[in-house]
Amino acid sequence: MSEYSITVESPTRPRRGSTRLLVVVKDSQGTEIFRDRADINEEKSRTKVAERIAQLTGDTADDINLRLLQGLGNLQPPGNAGTGASLAPGPGGQMPPYPYEATPGGIIWNKETPEGIFPVPLTTFTALITGQVAEDDGAETHRWLEIEAILRGRDYHFRVLSGQFSGMAW
Repeated sequence: MSEYSITVESPTRPRRGSTRLLVVVKDSQGTEIFRDRADINEEKSRTKVAERIAQLTGDTADDINLRLLQGLGNLQPPGNAGTGASLAPGPGGQMPPYPYEATPGGIIWNKETPEGIFPVPLTTFTALITGQVAEDDGAETHRWLEIEAILRGRDYHFRVLSGQFSGMAW
């Protein structure tokens, strides 16, 4: 298949506590050829989805994996998440599916408890995937994610091997 699109989106009715997202593949005519809910933030799950899509499209699972990461990076939290907006339940009493928020002090998790929402600090920095690079030396292809991070008011730009990204050891 020569032309197709992959979109990653939030489910219209997310399950409480679920990190699964909707992955949709459409051919060049706009006909849906694949749809699945998966936690593509998790590498093993994302790889399985990429392999299934590769069987349909003829592209490599690595290329599709990168497209899924790009779709994940382009995914916007619903409403005003990430801007300090309230995380009050939406219609139907459901919580937003993205309880994480970038703040000047780092990334926090707005943990839902019976007493309400409590911010839990996760990092002392914020980070954003700004690009992808494939380096081919003729024998191997290495895929890198370009990261922009802000720590204590300073900007940092660096690369992380795509396979090491989810381990957060960078």
